[in-house]
Amino acid sequence: MKCCICGKEVGRYGNNPDGALDENGKAIVWGEYDRCCDDCNRKYVVPGRIALLTDRTVEAEKVPGK
Repeated sequence: MKCCICGKEVGRYGNNPDGALDENGKAIVWGEYDRCCDDCNRKYVVPGRIALLTDRTVEAEKVPGK
């Protein structure tokens, strides 16, 4: 299975990509079966979720091209 963010293999299960932010700081709507790799989860998803909870979207890294 390929990462919906970077295209690399996600491994055995992958991660839920909900929380990754687009270039405008808005949460990206992913498909039900989309998965992301551990690297993108650490780089985009977790910081994006924290930013959405704390309203600090400026500090979270945005997914390029989304």
